[in-house]
Amino acid sequence: MKEESEVAAPSHQSPSAKGRARRVRNNLKQAIALAWTASPRLLIRYSLLGMVNSTTPPVTVPPAAGEAHFGSIRRITFGGENAEAYWSWSGRDLVLQSKPQGAACDRIYRLSLDEPKPALVPVSSGKGATTCSYFLPGDQEIIFSSTELASPECPPPPDRSKGYVWPLYEHDIFKVKRDGSGAVRLTTTKGYDAESTVCAKDGSIIFTSTRDGDYALYGMNADGGDQGRLTEERGDTSTPAGTTFQIDPAYSPDGDVIAFASARSGSLDVYVMDADGSDVIKLGGGPTVVLAWTPDGGRLLVSRGGSLLTVDPDGTHDRWVAISVAGDDQWRVFARLLDLDPGARRDQDELDARIAAWCATRGTDDIVREVSAAGVPCEPVVRAHEHDRLPPVIARRLFERVEHPVTGVADYIGAPFRFTRGPHQHHRTPSPVLGEHNRDVLTRILGLGNADVDQLEADGIIGDVVVGGVLH
Repeated sequence: MKEESEVAAPSHQSPSAKGRARRVRNNLKQAIALAWTASPRLLIRYSLLGMVNSTTPPVTVPPAAGEAHFGSIRRITFGGENAEAYWSWSGRDLVLQSKPQGAACDRIYRLSLDEPKPALVPVSSGKGATTCSYFLPGDQEIIFSSTELASPECPPPPDRSKGYVWPLYEHDIFKVKRDGSGAVRLTTTKGYDAESTVCAKDGSIIFTSTRDGDYALYGMNADGGDQGRLTEERGDTSTPAGTTFQIDPAYSPDGDVIAFASARSGSLDVYVMDADGSDVIKLGGGPTVVLAWTPDGGRLLVSRGGSLLTVDPDGTHDRWVAISVAGDDQWRVFARLLDLDPGARRDQDELDARIAAWCATRGTDDIVREVSAAGVPCEPVVRAHEHDRLPPVIARRLFERVEHPVTGVADYIGAPFRFTRGPHQHHRTPSPVLGEHNRDVLTRILGLGNADVDQLEADGIIGDVVVGGVLH
């Protein structure tokens, strides 16, 4: 199954794999501005608007009615059928599948956005049908799925007389250099191996396969080694209506969590699980296809009902605004803005429903702008994870970036004030790790010799690692 959508936008890390998984499922949220940007690490599947050629100048198109979150949208393909585009890790290239006018099936192409008029550069051999391409970390290698080993000819087109169908032809996953040379076959089992995406942390690959007789998610190393099944829910590919297929997997930016779509509950819903396949949790939301994570892994970009949405890990996508109507004068202005009867405030439930309906047709910025311009105080409700993006907070440098040897780089809240003569940073060193200062304290402060400290370490009295309850 494939979904098409239009857009783009992208990365962060967290302390530990298990901790990260819990944080994601506890609704760590991140708002995203869906605008065209070539930002590092953003890997979003989206439908391109055609195929570029060298004589076509760059084209921008305005957002459609109701697309309140888009900035400018750049059209980069013209003609043919183009889809499944993913960013390179540098944010400077896209890799996609395209079927030019007159072609019998899709081929994988690379497209550089550094060029004023991007041209499509062939990556796959041109044999068979191809899909599901992705850059490996470093942008020097690309993976994709192809039917070329089953047959160098294009497979027969599916019957779509009753709707959209994605046929499960015999596909294998290949790895090539960015110029298309040096092809290496990564999967060798019979069946459909596709839907691949890549982990930013170590280059691991997750993909959908029918090798065991049902649709399941599998993982492997970047070289094709250590292939193993991740989802254990079983289904039957011979009865599509009843199968529990798993598709569209996507790693969180830190590689600790995988989101995917599954019909295991009877309808296509979004699920998240730890990277090893454990702790599977349903997010719900109805027929939904996963597209990508937001940069910090706090939200998901999904396609639902023909629309693009960013959803929190609990499946919701609401955003709140605070409107303060003080006194009769402001009420009359507000009622006129929403085309309300001045007496509508007597029925609070009806008033809430009318305000909600009016807001549902507008983006957050539009609501704030229109209501504020009318003279009624209105501001977006800032969620906890968004505080570090507020201009006053940025100007006062409230959040300070510190690199920790275990948890990596993260922002920590500092003091809400500054001393004229300093220090100008509250967090000057990261928190210590276990045993980091053992030797310094025991020798410099307590006067022990290095030999004494060595003996304490050898006896397991002190150490910097706990294994089975024992210091090492």
